Amino acid sequence: MRISFRYRIYPNREQAEALTFQLREACDLYNAALEERMGAWKLCRKSISYYDQAKQLKAMRAQNLIGVANFSCCQDVLRRLDKTFAAFFARIQRGEKAGFPRFQPGSRYDTLTFPSYNDGCKLIDRTVRIQGVGVIKIKLHRPVAGTIKTVSIQRKAGRWFVIFSVEGAAQPLPISNQMPTAGLFTFSSNHLNSRGLIKNLFQTFSRPMRR
Repeated sequence: MRISFRYRIYPNREQAEALTFQLREACDLYNAALEERMGAWKLCRKSISYYDQAKQLKAMRAQNLIGVANFSCCQDVLRRLDKTFAAFFARIQRGEKAGFPRFQPGSRYDTLTFPSYNDGCKLIDRTVRIQGVGVIKIKLHRPVAGTIKTVSIQRKAGRWFVIFSVEGAAQPLPISNQMPTAGLFTFSSNHLNSRGLIKNLFQTFSRPMRR
């Protein structure tokens, strides 16, 4: 069972700029891969797969054409595009309306994923080490329970977060012999009509508060 743990991180100015750069480079890679697929089909009627594009990553990184620090993150970007195309063709086969995959604006490309834990990203006490960025403080308000599989860095509303996808067994809820009373709405016969249906609840909750 996969569970996600989301924590806020606090990069300094230089680290925030480095994270923003990583996202921008990942977005550029996504759009370049999309453009290659579109061009290959338009000019040669050739379909390009994830593996065709992944083979080019090593040479591109050697020529400094990709600024994403972690190689596995680059692979994840290409997988992300491949999943988008797979979903597109699946909708067509089902006869549903399918929008063709679009280019992503940098302002909306907000997540960078490390598909393997400890490969470019690692939790160390109350900090998280990110390749190409450094060690960043994290608000660890609860422990990470389970085995971390993937790590994602997310930008949302000007804030930064880290998301740990964890493999762990489902924990059963504790069994209590007593019924809780606080915070529950109890129904009485006044709330039921002759057919046993709830009545007048809307009026009960919509009464204006007296001042």
